[in-house]
Amino acid sequence: MKTELLALIVPLVLIAAAAVAATVLLRFWRGSVGRRAGPLELLHVIAVGPRERIALIKVVDRYLVVGITPGSISRVAELDHIYDTVNNPQRDKTD
Repeated sequence: MKTELLALIVPLVLIAAAAVAATVLLRFWRGSVGRRAGPLELLHVIAVGPRERIALIKVVDRYLVVGITPGSISRVAELDHIYDTVNNPQRDKTD
């Protein structure tokens, strides 16, 4: 009875430890993707189809609108100045 229980618990503990280790490793491995520390910042994404998206991306001080499909990513527009409601919520819209 004791060896049967041990034969069940040991693999379960090993699988759980591997899952935790993989999660920690992937968190550090992915770098600055999705974080605000890098030069790229994903501001907004809109689904325009089942697998198509339009995204607003900030690259340093430029704003790019890109179209994303399963086969490509294309620049739709480059904006010189936009009203940033996320970072400047108190700013007057008439500027």
